[in-house]
Parts: sequence; structure tokens; C-alpha cells
Amino acid sequence: MTKGGGPAIRRRTMASNFRIYCHQNRDNLHLKLMGDFDGSSAYELINTLKKYRGIARRVFIHTCFLSSVYSFGLDVFQKSCTIKKLSRILTFTGEYGNKLAPHGSIFLKSKSEVFYDNDNRYHIKKA
Repeated sequence: MTKGGGPAIRRRTMASNFRIYCHQNRDNLHLKLMGDFDGSSAYELINTLKKYRGIARRVFIHTCFLSSVYSFGLDVFQKSCTIKKLSRILTFTGEYGNKLAPHGSIFLKSKSEVFYDNDNRYHIKKA
């Protein structure tokens, strides 16, 4: 609490709890993001993608373990020239995948949002 009785305001400079777990199989690289995604997290992800550029044909970025996504981190990530060049090989999954996915990349909806009818055509559940 502050002297005025209101809640204290915390300033966040970087997400110290952010982690990227990497796993590669064949031509695919899987990156599991965990923690809070802010500006420094965006740079860490960009640098990881630069490091593996040319090694994997497709990169899956799994966002289901992210706690939150901050707008500044989103802006840093999506406006990066590196990400714009790599967007065609990026596939996003998870709760925040749709927010993070830059133009030209793929977003895979979770199985709970997709259902199949008798003719094996899939439909998206409407919220």
C-alpha cells in the first residue's frame, strides 16, 4: 500500500520468469514459451529464431504455457524484420498463438475449438 491508501504500482522492466524450451525433430523445431511475454522476451525469441534459421524447415511456437502477453512485447516481436522474413515457416499454437502470429504465418486452433461433422468436414466452434 502507498501512503495514500491505494495499491502500490509495480513497474516491470523485464520478465524474469520467461523461458524458451527447444526441441528439434527431423526438419521441425518446436519452441515452448513459458512465463510472461514482454519486450525482453520478444528479443529472446527473435534471437532464438535467428540462431536456428536455416536449420529447420518449419518452426512451431507453442504459447499454451505463457502466463500473459504484454502489448510492448507483441509490438517488438511482430515489427521485427527478422520475424517478417521468417513468417512463412512459423506455426503458432496455444492460447496466445493468434495474437503472436505475424502476417504470413500459420495459427493452429486447439482441438477443443474444432469439431467434425458426419462428412468429416471440420467447423470452428463459435464463441
